[in-house]
Amino acid sequence: MIARHTIPFLQECNTYPVYHKYYDLENYKHVYRAFGYFKPTHVIHLAGYNGNLSFIEKNGRDIFFKNTQMGINVLKCCEKFKIKKC
Repeated sequence: MIARHTIPFLQECNTYPVYHKYYDLENYKHVYRAFGYFKPTHVIHLAGYNGNLSFIEKNGRDIFFKNTQMGINVLKCCEKFKIKKC
């Protein structure tokens, strides 16, 4: 939800959102390809695998794993592409 409301503001600042339908952040190769294509100088990682309370209760392990994997992939690419920490 946060990302959906933040995207219009970020687009005004000449940023490029990475959409799941084009890049699967759970897949390191997809993340690497996105970094190679967009050549970011800064990264704001707002993606998340989530849902309502019932979904969270039923899928807690998957949610944790998928969100962690996305974060690791983004951080690995930040390191690989020498994105500085702010």
